[in-house]
Amino acid sequence: MDWVSSAGAGGVVIEARCGSAGAACPACGTWSSRVHSGYARTVADGPAADRPVLIRLRVRRFFCGNPVCEAVTFAEQVDGLTGRYLRRSLPLLGLLAQIGLVLAGPAGRGFGCARSPEDAAAPGRRASAARDRRGAGGDRRG
Repeated sequence: MDWVSSAGAGGVVIEARCGSAGAACPACGTWSSRVHSGYARTVADGPAADRPVLIRLRVRRFFCGNPVCEAVTFAEQVDGLTGRYLRRSLPLLGLLAQIGLVLAGPAGRGFGCARSPEDAAAPGRRASAARDRRGAGGDRRG
């Protein structure tokens, strides 16, 4: 980690770079330490003390030394933090997936689809099943 600073809207920015001597090509697995170029990428991470966290990561592109490999160059990744084409960190994606599963609940119970077992067994629409419980000519008020 090189630097930590405050950002607008109360966020935190962490500036870092990879410290490895090289990386393995994702296509063929050949280790390379021959640098092609470098660039900065921004990755959103989970909040710290209720403040959004951005990681500005300086990464390098390497030449693949394998002459038969389709990947001429490739970018280094930080294990457990980044993935190809991702703008969110892997831990943040895991957290978001868990939140989505908790909020979704059991299958078929979210987004206005909640039905009682009697409704599920009865053919037709939910409105007609609710009307059957009230009585055909009964009170129309909910």
